[in-house]
Amino acid sequence: MAKVCLLLPVLMVLGSLGRVELSEHQRLYRHAADRMKSLHLMVVNMITDFENSLDPGVDRVELSNNILLSECFTDSIQAPSNMEETQRSSVLSVLRVSYQLLVSWEYPSQAFSGTFTNSLNPMTIRERLTDLKMGLRFIIMEHQIGHAIVEENLSAPAFFDESSLDNGSPGKIYSLMACFRRDIRRVETFIRVAYCRESPCFP
Repeated sequence: MAKVCLLLPVLMVLGSLGRVELSEHQRLYRHAADRMKSLHLMVVNMITDFENSLDPGVDRVELSNNILLSECFTDSIQAPSNMEETQRSSVLSVLRVSYQLLVSWEYPSQAFSGTFTNSLNPMTIRERLTDLKMGLRFIIMEHQIGHAIVEENLSAPAFFDESSLDNGSPGKIYSLMACFRRDIRRVETFIRVAYCRESPCFP
């Protein structure tokens, strides 16, 4: 299982004794950022494969007319929109929004299944999202006291309306993929900024 999952029992034991040692904290942050980077590369490759699978005619016309990044369903989540806002936000707030974005994509990412022919199984993306969500929960627990507080602040992810896909038309699927790529890139940035605010940055 992923390294984040292997660290979870260690973190729970250390959490009961006091604050987790900085070296463990650094390892978890670094691992989360590395996993986000690899997930972002997965998404980029997925979109490329989807583009290559389209017919050159109607599908591409529809695709060009449906790049609706301004209408991502996750826009209901209050997140920093640029680096200046991110730097002004607290570490805890960017970690919270990162978690909420990951949770919000666990279900709609299934819509990518069967829409293209490549070697990437959409379940791999869902497993990566779940893995990262678990890791972020433990990082957030380092900034808060008590599970109840964590649950209270991490609930209410964005609502995904499946009917918006319009029977899985290529343009709508592509728009969803573009939103996913945007949000994954944002979370990758949020995690790195949060880490650098607390410790020496990793490369």
